[in-house]
Amino acid sequence: MKSNGSQKQNLTNHSAIDLLPVWTPDGKQITFWSTREGYAELYQMKPDGTLLERISNEAGRVKVDIISRPAWSHDGTTIAIATEDSPGNFEIVLLDRAGGFRKKLTSNIADEFDPAWSQ
Repeated sequence: MKSNGSQKQNLTNHSAIDLLPVWTPDGKQITFWSTREGYAELYQMKPDGTLLERISNEAGRVKVDIISRPAWSHDGTTIAIATEDSPGNFEIVLLDRAGGFRKKLTSNIADEFDPAWSQ
């Protein structure tokens, strides 16, 4: 899309719900939530829509109606997300970009949403 809003292009072109896109810190890819698997998972693609890949394995722990924007660490190695830890209880979790780890940061009865990294 041009800066004036013309020449819009559908990048995902899928019947699933695709939402809350964010740029990776290096500006080379777009990360977004999608329901392509029947539940919300994180996907990543190039700005032209190519090289689409799933980068999370939340297996139904993220609810589309209560979803929050993923937050990349400044170095682009880790993503912070809100995920359903137990029925009705959302916590903040870190996901390693390479798929090496999943670490829960919060654990309490209150719901946590919209993670962000400090400068």
